[in-house]
Amino acid sequence: MDAMCCYLSDPQILPCLIHIACGCQKQKFEMPLVRGILADLNVLFKDIIKSVSSSLKTIDEASITSLVTGELQWLANLEGDDQCGFREAFTNCCLNDGDAETKACLISVCNQLKLPKILESVPTDN
Repeated sequence: MDAMCCYLSDPQILPCLIHIACGCQKQKFEMPLVRGILADLNVLFKDIIKSVSSSLKTIDEASITSLVTGELQWLANLEGDDQCGFREAFTNCCLNDGDAETKACLISVCNQLKLPKILESVPTDN
């Protein structure tokens, strides 16, 4: 979880960045500047998802449960978001460059952590 170490001291950092991603996505056509912000957030979110996916490969089922109520609480909160569009903002921002490896990591994380709503927001290939 090296990519997430700096976020563990303040559990509000990632939710705030997801709020920013949501706001930027809503304004990306009116304000071209936000596209740069989304590109930066894309790199960050991709690194985090890849780090989480890699870490999940090395731990047992019991440890996974404690992660969802600890370091990965922000993912559980995204799973529970039904009104504000943060879940879709996160997945869209994370996957907006079409990187297949990140998409596979996100799908793997969703399956391992049992996050069906986030998984549903991952776009399917047509």
